[in-house]
Amino acid sequence: MRQPNTFAALFLCVTCSAQAVEIPLTVAEPAGIARSEVASGGIPLPEGKYRDPAGFSLWDGDEEIPVQVSPIVKYADGSLHWVLVSFPVSLEANGRKTFTLKDTPGKTAPTNPVVVTEAGGKVTISNSLVSVVVNKDKFDGLKSVCFQGKEVFNAARAGLMLNGRSAGRKPILFDLRYHGPVRTTLYVKGNYGEQANPSFAMAITLCAGEPVIHVEHNLRNGGLGALDTEITSADVRLGLVGQLRADNSGTAPAKGKSPAAYGWQSFAGAAIV
Repeated sequence: MRQPNTFAALFLCVTCSAQAVEIPLTVAEPAGIARSEVASGGIPLPEGKYRDPAGFSLWDGDEEIPVQVSPIVKYADGSLHWVLVSFPVSLEANGRKTFTLKDTPGKTAPTNPVVVTEAGGKVTISNSLVSVVVNKDKFDGLKSVCFQGKEVFNAARAGLMLNGRSAGRKPILFDLRYHGPVRTTLYVKGNYGEQANPSFAMAITLCAGEPVIHVEHNLRNGGLGALDTEITSADVRLGLVGQLRADNSGTAPAKGKSPAAYGWQSFAGAAIV
């Protein structure tokens, strides 16, 4: 199984001056594992010089590489200050390669680009290799996961649980960040039922050409009285399609027992998540 967020193991070394029109980006593979995936890193830009994130291209010598430049921070005049540069790269174990970011618009599109669609309150993020569906109005984690067009996981009625409560309600924040064909991240913040603390933050990322869904899920303990918050159980749930069986009793689990039957569908067979 691939480790989540392996693209973070690729880092960018940046050299940039205020007058530069070509910026060298060096990508290194430090873990000793050959890989082909999307590398991402933030770079600063000179004040007042660049405003359009689509006005860049990336080059490996004379070969243009698909690239996505996403705004992170802007100067007071609206020009780009910090941007996230994302692009596909292949490196041998402990390899290193230098690319050149130029301030001319690119023409090359990535293979298996990330596409976002919305219908009936459901948001689908897909790169044709994998896709994930979430509920925008009542967010409760990953509702469905498909691999090469076939559904393999389904969260049924309660994908996110804390202390016996489901997160299924309108999220506090539902935001597509770094939204583009090379990389798209959905960032969601919400609560579990009516309880204010702890809340959760979840980031779901798909990258072009990768049969991987990167998920980061955090509990956020903040607010008045948060120091006394007690967490007895916290679950992110997925069931294997084809091995699901209905279990909609809605009965809270006994203290110290697994909450596998609380308001969702359990599954038979070996768990792989």
